[in-house]
Amino acid sequence: MPLFDTLIKESPDQKDALQKSILKKIEGKTGRPIIAYLSSFRGEAAMMSQEDKSAIVNTIVDLEKGSGIDVIIHSGGGFAEAAEMLAHILRSEFKHVRFIVPHSAKSAATMLCLSGDEILMYPSSELGPIDPQISGTISGPAQSIIDGFNDIKKVVEKDKRVNGAFIPLLNKMDVATIQRCQNAINYGKKLVKGWLTEYMLNGERDATQKAAYIAKFFSSHNKHLTHGKPIKLHDLQKMKLKVRNILTDFPDIANDIWEFYCRYELIFQEKSAIAKIIMSKNGLIVRITPQLQLQFTPPTIPQPPTSKIEK
Repeated sequence: MPLFDTLIKESPDQKDALQKSILKKIEGKTGRPIIAYLSSFRGEAAMMSQEDKSAIVNTIVDLEKGSGIDVIIHSGGGFAEAAEMLAHILRSEFKHVRFIVPHSAKSAATMLCLSGDEILMYPSSELGPIDPQISGTISGPAQSIIDGFNDIKKVVEKDKRVNGAFIPLLNKMDVATIQRCQNAINYGKKLVKGWLTEYMLNGERDATQKAAYIAKFFSSHNKHLTHGKPIKLHDLQKMKLKVRNILTDFPDIANDIWEFYCRYELIFQEKSAIAKIIMSKNGLIVRITPQLQLQFTPPTIPQPPTSKIEK
């Protein structure tokens, strides 16, 4: 029977017990403590934010510190400052941090993954660009806002006058906004470059130059064209990042990881008010919900990476 058919038929009590037992099983196989950071991709409450700080601290408090930790992550991203904060918490307690991406870790979640020593993914898993998205009087990719301003500037300098069609845009594009956009781009690149140099690329020849290239790749809106572009396992391996295929390199936990993810994907679909779940094997579950429960069209049920994952 396909995996989702089996999960849907389980009782709530069965689901709760089995979800906790899967983390214990994975930890028993790897010999490393493990936590999960999972979000629904719906609304602001699902975004990576400073509110996650106490949840992460409480989740790791009872875990064995000092050696290594695995983090199962599924997130659409959020604030770069939150990614920096979460990376600091994990790196302060554990010498080796390994991120496991069963489905997607986008934007700020990609940044967090790049703070690790290693990333595990399925061939169908994806990271994404880290180019900052600006909101306010003018919204959009930071690089597009800068490029738009520069394009208008060139036309004005050439024509020696301001085209009336540009005035509504220029009213929103003050110097502070343009500087804010550039600062956001530089901030993301600086974080990723620093993390890669210190952790994932540590000890490699030309690590600093390689880290700068990778940070530029992830932060380039003009290269990726859309913030949602999937960056797959093979893309990362071409850049010689320490990214490994769960199916081939960790077959003993491949099914367990996928089943664990699918269980929580169903929870997010069935209970639209649940925005985020952070947990460990000890059952320390934190659920952050919106103040108002809104109804959303459920996302498409994810397909297993290969038929081998189905049970």
